[in-house]
Amino acid sequence: MLPRAIPRQTGFLRPLPKVTACINGDLAIEAAEAAAIRVGIDMSAHRATARESFTMQARDLVIVMEPEQAKRLVDDFPDGVQCSLLGLWSRPCRPHVEDPYGLPDIYFDTYFALISSAVASFSIHIKEHFFAKLD
Repeated sequence: MLPRAIPRQTGFLRPLPKVTACINGDLAIEAAEAAAIRVGIDMSAHRATARESFTMQARDLVIVMEPEQAKRLVDDFPDGVQCSLLGLWSRPCRPHVEDPYGLPDIYFDTYFALISSAVASFSIHIKEHFFAKLD
């Protein structure tokens, strides 16, 4: 449930859609929307994108929450697509970020904090290591 607003707030120009095992167009659940509002993110326009509806290309980086997600997806990746765990980028580092669906609603606050931390850290890394090489 990576809202597109978080990457936008950190300066990414083209955040990718959230890709899940879902039905295209699914809305965020109420607990997620409530937690997002608490951190200033409007998810009312959020719609899920099914994996089958998204075409990955060489040099794409897929960031997942749980190691099991990576294991399930990696065989479907075209050559050149890489995978990372979102929690490896969060501070503190937390390799396994539990899917909040079905957990107590309050976990969404932790979830969004981890996402925000990871995206901020990843943004800094990209700006320092990728964009610096373009100058």
